[in-house]
Amino acid sequence: MSYKIIVDADACPVKAEIVQAGVRFGVPVMMVASFDHRLQPAEG
Repeated sequence: MSYKIIVDADACPVKAEIVQAGVRFGVPVMMVASFDHRLQPAEG
């Protein structure tokens, strides 16, 4: 089974922590946000 984490990034105050957990466990993370919220690309 393949896992991925999908986050409503508009309302999420812990985006960095979710990305860290995804990296730690090898699970891809997808952040979904409206055009009003600019997200910075993750390194790595």
